[in-house]
Amino acid sequence: MQIFLATNTRIILDFNLRISGKIFLITVISEINNLKMNYKIKLIGILLFLYSCKEKSKPDFSAIDQELSELTSLGLRRDYLEKIYENDMKFRQGQAAEIMVKYGKNSAEYGSFLEKWNALDLENLYRVERYFLKFGYPSKDEFGEKAALTPWIVIHHSGSYEGKERNFGTIYQAFLIGDIDAAAMTLFLGRMHEEKYHERLSMENPYTAEEEINALIAKLHLEVKK
Repeated sequence: MQIFLATNTRIILDFNLRISGKIFLITVISEINNLKMNYKIKLIGILLFLYSCKEKSKPDFSAIDQELSELTSLGLRRDYLEKIYENDMKFRQGQAAEIMVKYGKNSAEYGSFLEKWNALDLENLYRVERYFLKFGYPSKDEFGEKAALTPWIVIHHSGSYEGKERNFGTIYQAFLIGDIDAAAMTLFLGRMHEEKYHERLSMENPYTAEEEINALIAKLHLEVKK
């Protein structure tokens, strides 16, 4: 398990879980009560990542572009992003375990569930990417934390290294201007490192979040636009 502390008010836990031979990524974002020094866990989502999930066929971009053309106000764009977030989370509320227990891991029902899950993840990834092309990354100040966090969440556990790589520039710029915090950026890059090299980046303590981010960018050979 890795712990990434973004600020003195938030903490992110990232660890792997093996179920029936498959590896899942579990991510929990928490809040810390500074005055009482108690952890107040706000479960934003259990983000389950299937390593075997790859990009296959691309969706109908014309349908997605039509959706985006109807977002004529900030409020509509915020609602659109939050709906993506909610759709992303609906398969991550314990349904997988319930269906596997009820029907069995080799059942048609469980297989159909996983297919729908992976298809939704890929569809959401392309929705976010088309959103970037039209509007750019959503500002946390304008749209709120939930909507601003949506693209990062979708890309982070999309199951596609290629998707993370091609969206790195947008994610990194969002980090630089404060729409994504250091913990989320470190988690994003750390997952890319593990997907590419099958291990976590090892660094000698002590080091700062900025030093870790820079080390990960260098190790992954990612291009940073100045």
